Amino acid sequence: MYRLFQVSLFASSAIAVTLQGQPKMLSVIADRVKPWSGNAANVPDGKMFMLRKDPSDESAGFIINTTPNNFLTSTSSSINDISTTPYNDPNSATQGIGDAGANFVLKANTIPIPDASVTGMRGNGSMYDGGSWWIFNAFRLSETSQPDADPNSLIGFEHNEDYFAGSGGGDCTYKSIGIRYSQDLGKSWARSVPIVTKGQQTESCDEANRFTGTGDFAAMWQPDRKEWVILAQEGPLVMSTSSDPLAKPGSWSRIDPVSGQTQPGFIGSTDEPLVHGDLSSIAGSNPSIIRDEHNQCWHMVYAKWGGGLAYTNTTDLYRWEAPMIIWDDPDMTPNTQYPTLVGDEGDTLATDGKTTMYFTAANHVEWGRPLWSVDLTFGGATLSANDTARVANGTFTNSTGSGATDSDSTGTGTGSAPASSSSPPAAAEGATTEQKDSTTPLTDTGDSDDECPMDEDDTSHTTATSRMRRVRRVGA
Repeated sequence: MYRLFQVSLFASSAIAVTLQGQPKMLSVIADRVKPWSGNAANVPDGKMFMLRKDPSDESAGFIINTTPNNFLTSTSSSINDISTTPYNDPNSATQGIGDAGANFVLKANTIPIPDASVTGMRGNGSMYDGGSWWIFNAFRLSETSQPDADPNSLIGFEHNEDYFAGSGGGDCTYKSIGIRYSQDLGKSWARSVPIVTKGQQTESCDEANRFTGTGDFAAMWQPDRKEWVILAQEGPLVMSTSSDPLAKPGSWSRIDPVSGQTQPGFIGSTDEPLVHGDLSSIAGSNPSIIRDEHNQCWHMVYAKWGGGLAYTNTTDLYRWEAPMIIWDDPDMTPNTQYPTLVGDEGDTLATDGKTTMYFTAANHVEWGRPLWSVDLTFGGATLSANDTARVANGTFTNSTGSGATDSDSTGTGTGSAPASSSSPPAAAEGATTEQKDSTTPLTDTGDSDDECPMDEDDTSHTTATSRMRRVRRVGA
């Protein structure tokens, strides 16, 4: 039995993403990292980040945040090479801050916390991180917005959650996005300060509407525009930008590059979220964005509401190709969440057109919710004239084989999907998948294009003469 995926049109480009075989279940974090919490034991509970300890010395390895804020080290950009020794000394870490797994020193915020009247937070505006917080992305300022900065100076983008009892009797969670800084390469961090919020935080939530606000995002530096860019979950994905080098509060605006509409970074509109027009066809959360120097573009994956992983790419972080599902097997990997793309230079940069995609699934093996991985390669491959015609009439599909686990896994790789921890906001239905038998392998035509080009004058994304993007799987 094969799970097949319908091909999406790809406006004036020919990039292909290839899954190198089947995802494998990993137990490496369970084997080498002390559990931080019961239900999410031993696995990332959000997007991870990975940063070189010393860009001038490849042998120095990487700093990894397995989330929430448990900093580890690895000799390479592979999770399989993670060390049992934490990056920070647990005995020197500040205790009683956020989640129990955090192992760095917490310092006072270095910029003022905006007033609640500005951010929409409850109380005096300072109660945004009393529950949990996760640094989803960290960058060297010297490699992004401040070239003259000390290489040990980091800027971190954080997902914050405030937990409180709602007036309707339920446990409520208000999500927001914050910014924080480190001057010692992540050994210590200043407290985060809110930069993007959604709606007025109230205590009127109930069990059916526990999660409000905004978060579950990915951040990236746009060097040509000299802007910070965030894509966050508010049903479908929503885009925010800031041209402030330190991404400070008050500098952010929501934007839909398709319509040109904007909203404030704080609170936003009381009406519907300002959804990114290019990304509305598949609603989801927890994106991961990586720069691909080989193909001169950025790739993004994210978790589709209801299961499955979506993929798209862009040449400017503003206009994105229509997303498509690249993995969806609820029997093998139920309730897929928290994808992270990792390249040879960490979670924000790949120089060779290759990444590993890590994600979690609700298989409920003995160590908790497991981590999965699969290698991806990116490169151009156009379709034959016959396949192009089949795409046009909806009969062209790509296949993937059955599941597999790696040698250090003790799980079965199967299981039933539990109920989601929260109901996704109402959103447009995403691309569908079909399940069929396949006996005909797919072959390349020999054409290739090693870029992710998009014609600057073509913003329709629906041209009938578009070349095709497709998902390929090899080694199945």
